[in-house]
Amino acid sequence: MKLFEKKKNVQFFGLNKEGVVLQYIDHLDVNNSSIKIEASDEFSVWNGILYLKRNKNRYMYASGSFVPCIQGRFGQCTLGSMTDSYYKNNNIYHFSVFHDGVEYIIKLESRDVISLEYKFVGIKEDVMIFEINLDKGLLFCSKTGERLWEYKTENSDWKINRMCIPMVDDVVVIISTSNPTSNYRIRIEGFNIHTGERLWINNHKNITNHYFIGPDKMLYTCQHDWLDMKNDIMQLVLYKLNPFTGETETTQLKVDDDRGGVCPWNTCIYGNKLYYADNHPGCILGVVDIDKKQIVEEFSLNLKKGFTMGAPIVTEDKIYQFIRNKKEVWVFDK
Repeated sequence: MKLFEKKKNVQFFGLNKEGVVLQYIDHLDVNNSSIKIEASDEFSVWNGILYLKRNKNRYMYASGSFVPCIQGRFGQCTLGSMTDSYYKNNNIYHFSVFHDGVEYIIKLESRDVISLEYKFVGIKEDVMIFEINLDKGLLFCSKTGERLWEYKTENSDWKINRMCIPMVDDVVVIISTSNPTSNYRIRIEGFNIHTGERLWINNHKNITNHYFIGPDKMLYTCQHDWLDMKNDIMQLVLYKLNPFTGETETTQLKVDDDRGGVCPWNTCIYGNKLYYADNHPGCILGVVDIDKKQIVEEFSLNLKKGFTMGAPIVTEDKIYQFIRNKKEVWVFDK
């Protein structure tokens, strides 16, 4: 990779379906088109769509401009957000869910709606997934609102990672973690997404709490783990998980005699490569070939101690790295 340019004074950075999104103090750049903004504007990107919140009103970016979000029969509930309206009749809640511009009317019994604290967290063909009871459960239903099945954690110590619910063919993978203040543990389970039949469970070694779907339908990520805690030595490890069987595999990529800073949250996948941001002093941007199971490239940003990076954003020909406390985006040619 080769450093192409540095974009400075960036307040927000993301990638929507129309291109790279860069927010500056007084304007927004979307795929090289400039739009004036207000100081109180809030931006987010969900499911490839750029959203704007302005004066309690919500807008979405489409065809070069922001337009009011579609208001359905019962308000709006988009991927990652809670509904803002509903209708209740005979203990049945009706609300609207939008996905790719299509409105679906969902009907749930009151037992499934706990203080309306639910979020639309995923969709796979004809199945929709909702978070219920604040990370303690998941509700699976059809696009017509039929209740299919429900997943609940076994007790209050466990919490579902709703930011990572891989769905591969007819399998959904659910990752839960225990309360870090007690005995931190990870449990991963595979279910038939239509029936809720549990296919496998893995709560042993060689697992972590966030994965990405690879081109071969396997799940991958990488992170730093302790190799020798007494001597402060860590290793960067490639994780692989088979979503159909629960079988795992790990590969040591390198050993660091300084504390490494790679975790699944500052990693992404594009094609057969994992891209990671290492936040140890100096900061490194690296590339792992998941087929060769090795690091194929690293670039040191030579930043001072204290600077942190989020996950890289990768396109067909570019790598974008946001350095949060410098408010800079570094753009690399692949």
